[in-house]
Amino acid sequence: MKSPWPYQIIHSVLQAVKKINTDKVGIAKTYLVKGNIREIKSRLDKQYIVKSCSSMRSIAATEQDYNSWEMQDLKNVPVMFQEYIDGTDYRIHFMDDYTWTLSVISKDRADYRYSSKHSLEYRLETIPSELDDFCKDLSKIEDNRFIGVDLIKTGDRYVCLESNPGPDWSTFYHPSRDQFNHFFIQTLAQEEKGYHV
Repeated sequence: MKSPWPYQIIHSVLQAVKKINTDKVGIAKTYLVKGNIREIKSRLDKQYIVKSCSSMRSIAATEQDYNSWEMQDLKNVPVMFQEYIDGTDYRIHFMDDYTWTLSVISKDRADYRYSSKHSLEYRLETIPSELDDFCKDLSKIEDNRFIGVDLIKTGDRYVCLESNPGPDWSTFYHPSRDQFNHFFIQTLAQEEKGYHV
C-alpha cells in the first residue's frame, strides 16, 4: 500500500544533514499538501506550523491560527505543514565561509519576523563546528554562496527549518550587523570593481 503522506521537501537541507553525519543537526518534518485538509491534519501526530506556498513573503501561522481559517477556501490550495519545534530561533547568514549568527531571545509572535519591534531582541551567537560544516555543505549543494538558514535550537540540537536563497539581513537589528554589512559590501566590491571599501 502506498504511503498516505505527501512527499517531504527541502531536499538540499536533507542532503547537507546526511553529509555531516551528526545527531547535533536535524531537519524539521515538512509536507506540502493539497486536498482534504482536515483528513491530513488528523494524520499529523504533532503540533505544526503552517506556511505560505506563494511567491509572497510567507507568514508562519500557528495551529491555533490555522484552525480559525475557512477550510472550504483552502481545499484546492497547496499548504505547507512543518512540525512545531519548541526551542530558540536561530538565523545564520552565511557567505563564503563567513557566518553571522543571531538567536531570538525575545518575541511576541510565533514568526519572529512579524513581532513588534519593542518585543524583539537578538543575541550574537557562536555556532559549533558541526553547524558551520552544515552551512558550508548547504551552500555548496545549492551552488549559492550567500544563504540564510533558519533553525530552532532545542537542547544541544539544531533543527533546520529552511534555507533562504536570497536572504534579507537588513531587518535583523543588532549592533553586529554593521560588521556583516562591511564584509558583504567589501567582498562584492572587490570582485566587481577591484577596489577596497
